[in-house]
Amino acid sequence: TVTKQVTGEGASAPGARTAFEITVTLTAPANRDLVGSYTSGDEEHANGTLNETATAQGAQWSETFALGAGETIAFTGLPTGTKYEVTEKDYSQNGYTTAYTNQTGTIAASDAAAAGVTARVTNTLNVGGLTVEKTLGGNAADAEKEFSFTVTLKNESVEINKTYGGVEFTAVNGNNHEAVATLTLKGGESATMSGIPAGTSYTVEEADYKAEGYVTTIPANAEGGIAVDETPTVTFRNTRNTGDLTVTKQ
Repeated sequence: TVTKQVTGEGASAPGARTAFEITVTLTAPANRDLVGSYTSGDEEHANGTLNETATAQGAQWSETFALGAGETIAFTGLPTGTKYEVTEKDYSQNGYTTAYTNQTGTIAASDAAAAGVTARVTNTLNVGGLTVEKTLGGNAADAEKEFSFTVTLKNESVEINKTYGGVEFTAVNGNNHEAVATLTLKGGESATMSGIPAGTSYTVEEADYKAEGYVTTIPANAEGGIAVDETPTVTFRNTRNTGDLTVTKQ
């Protein structure tokens, strides 16, 4: 039996998948026909039979299945001594790590033992989030003014040119492992980007508003990393004060 498991906090993340391609390869002992049958959670390959003619090198059969979380492929009637190998397509670009249990092996001599052979493929997708917040201070800050922010994400192993929490990130110079988005926020507003793969680094920058009289307080966490199941808040504060001058002629 081949079993698919999916773990982590990223079930609703932009890179999450509902099905994973898993290939099962069977090789019979030399000079033995490779026969048997299977049932699976893959609708296109829900059931089937194996009937490969014996060869001196060992008759071989291979098929690729699409399995979702909790779905299985169950083989019955295989010759004892049949070797198996289970491999999965690489989903690291989607943010998944993959772990195998009993990835390779040999079908045991007794039916009871054979029924107990389980190969497990586990995919884990861990994500976090990021919130950018704008606050205002001083006696002359404009509550209706929109302030522009640039958010940059980098991840060497995962493609991150996706939409997180409604904020669209586009690849930088065609590099899907570095992506950028622009936000506009008024005082008191915030934007949360959810479902970002854990391990992604981020940088938040605000446009320069010195010419308009604003002094910007840049937070210490304007640069950082996305951690599993955490959403740091990056708060930029803009302060603007004005005074009066009266000239009197006597």
